[in-house]
Amino acid sequence: MITKVYEKVKQFIKENKIFVLVMFFITVSSYIPLPYYIYAPGGLVDVSDRFSIDDGHPSKGSFHMAYVSEYSATLPIYLLALVKDDWDITKKGEVVASNETEEESMIRNKYLLEEANQDAVVNAFRYANKTYEITEEKLYITYIDEKADTQLKINDQILKVDGRKVNSKKSLQNYLKTKEAGSIATFEVLRNEKKEIVTGKMLQMNGNTKIGIMITSLRTLKTNPKITFEFKESESGPSGGLMMSLAIYNQLIEEDITKGRKIAGTGTIDAQGNVGQIGGIEYKIMGAEKESADIFFAPSGKNYQDAKKIAKERDYHVKVVEVKTFDDALKALK
Repeated sequence: MITKVYEKVKQFIKENKIFVLVMFFITVSSYIPLPYYIYAPGGLVDVSDRFSIDDGHPSKGSFHMAYVSEYSATLPIYLLALVKDDWDITKKGEVVASNETEEESMIRNKYLLEEANQDAVVNAFRYANKTYEITEEKLYITYIDEKADTQLKINDQILKVDGRKVNSKKSLQNYLKTKEAGSIATFEVLRNEKKEIVTGKMLQMNGNTKIGIMITSLRTLKTNPKITFEFKESESGPSGGLMMSLAIYNQLIEEDITKGRKIAGTGTIDAQGNVGQIGGIEYKIMGAEKESADIFFAPSGKNYQDAKKIAKERDYHVKVVEVKTFDDALKALK
């Protein structure tokens, strides 16, 4: 029986050599990564699916964070991107810094998502006059500039600087600002669950004295009512901060500010309610239109200008609204 099957397969391959070779090439090429990323129009995520609040108020409408579709390029995807109008090819070196790995980039984006959610909570609870308390704050290194002269590593938790205990991100930044260019800062860090002493040289960068690191703050929050987050493993980054804060705020108050509308948008947010710029705005506005959003919030400045231009050129239905602060978004909705 096995011999007969083998002979049939052998005969088929012999009679269809070209077809078999093409299929083999396509299959193999689908698994070989190329040094490119492909960006394409994304979609929307209902942020209420990513958190729950004890006794939160219901709403008739919804808040959505817009996202970009991103693919690691293989040959078939690369060839498809060449013929798709809204698909763009970007060199890997423009996405992942040359001095870091993809894993380190992923660590940063995971931490930034967590930091953004905490900022969204603080901002929403403050606006809604609800009780919250920061019980602990931990600081992590999430990016190191190529020009930096330091022994610090990504994922180090900073415990002390020059013998001073670090209590907050703001206090650390304020202290480092007092040091002169060329001086050395000594850090006590927690690395792989062990304490280590490392140094960093203060440099003159963009008119300021810096070490050349990004610090991400992860806080433990105690809130009333209690809020719980649940994100997918594939989700990361801070660009959903504004929409998360709006959705949390809407569940904390009795008034439903959605008024039955499908509200989409993008933009980072800090604990003071300031909305920050993000990347990929053109793919996000396309996704919002595709999924029939009524409103699209875009950070003030270039983000808003780019989104407004695309919406006008393509005669989109979705209304693009410029926001600098959380308060701007509330005024637009109310």
